[in-house]
Amino acid sequence: MAKSTKEFVDIVDMDLFAGFLKENKLTKPTEVQAEAIPQFLEGHNLQVQAQTGSGKTLSYLLPLFQKLKETEADIKNQKAGSPRAIILLPIKELAMQVSDECKKISHHAKMRVRLALGGEKGKKVSTLKKQTFDILIGGPGRIKSMIEKKEIRLDELEYLIIDEADQLLDMGFMRELKAIRRHLTSSYQACLVSATMADDFDMLKADFFSGMEFKSVSLVGSHGLSQTIETFNIALDYTEKNAMLDVFVKKEAKGSGIIFVNQKEKAVEVYNYMKQAKLHKNLYVSHGDITAKERSENFKKFKSTGGILITTDMAARGIDIKTLQWVLNYDLPFEAVYYIHRSGRVGRAGRAGSVYNFVTKKDQKLIGQINDAIKNQDTLKIDPIFLKSMAKKSGAKKVAKKVARRGPAPQKKTSKTTTRSTSRTGGHTPSRTSKTSRGRRR
Repeated sequence: MAKSTKEFVDIVDMDLFAGFLKENKLTKPTEVQAEAIPQFLEGHNLQVQAQTGSGKTLSYLLPLFQKLKETEADIKNQKAGSPRAIILLPIKELAMQVSDECKKISHHAKMRVRLALGGEKGKKVSTLKKQTFDILIGGPGRIKSMIEKKEIRLDELEYLIIDEADQLLDMGFMRELKAIRRHLTSSYQACLVSATMADDFDMLKADFFSGMEFKSVSLVGSHGLSQTIETFNIALDYTEKNAMLDVFVKKEAKGSGIIFVNQKEKAVEVYNYMKQAKLHKNLYVSHGDITAKERSENFKKFKSTGGILITTDMAARGIDIKTLQWVLNYDLPFEAVYYIHRSGRVGRAGRAGSVYNFVTKKDQKLIGQINDAIKNQDTLKIDPIFLKSMAKKSGAKKVAKKVARRGPAPQKKTSKTTTRSTSRTGGHTPSRTSKTSRGRRR
């Protein structure tokens, strides 16, 4: 992504944001921020598409806070439990991340932000209907439930933000979204934000936002910031995965990383195996059957102390952990697009990152689908999964020796795949590397 020629002083109220920008060492807006913020402030409904880590979150948070602040004095007798803005997100971890960013801004802007997570009960939730606040953050299921239980009301809503919009505006969430829409009685400004857009996204958008016009901010492909992602493909038999995992953690897994699996049962199995084998002192697990409180605590601990997180695809989208150094696809994802999202968790904001893939003979169909997804997207320039040949019968010990022989994780002098990105909250450090091949790595 080319550096924006604009300064923050050109597009936002510096009296409001100077302290926040200085505190977070943000000097120039990213390109998506420079494009989206002025249009948001002008009152347009926006559809923002930009690659993972391009600074999309601030592209809507900064103008949202500014517009709320500008009209704050005009709000008289605001009703309790009536948010002026709602930000919808698909997963709790991403909602927590956006909430943390909101709180950094609200510390300076003096606005009131509340987070509503699924699984919360009792006093924490019920008191929201007695409070006045500006921004409510949560998932569509939780927000729908709060509306139906009359814990909140939407008759004073001014702004509706849908982050990871392509995932939320699909059939899996459409029922909840339409239930929320039935309670939107006043006019509001909408903003849809995502790294990718499904083929039928325009049809889904037209269905949900019937009669509303949107301006598009689309920055992908040549607009990307330089990001270095190394890809390692390790061929093995399916039954050898745990043996290889043992070697991988001991020889390759330097720093913090995420191990992705496809099913919650497998997440538990891998976590228990690693814990019993004492492969790492800081292990965390996350999947759909874990309570909201436990998932929240695990994610916070992982983000603050580092270690290894074993998870399903619920952590594949949007999550930005600055200390993350590698991703291991213990299982290749069933849905090809999630390979792109998983890979995008590393190498952000100019930091180097590595993606490791355990590849078995059973994965040939998935490999074809994943390679098609890589070829047909502009978000990340990553190599396809390619192996010259799959070992007929390698044996766990033989496979382990091949990985162990390579020694520690490669340094900058080894081959890299040039891709593009930066952190969602801005800032950019371009870098360029060469691309070669070594052993099983492509």
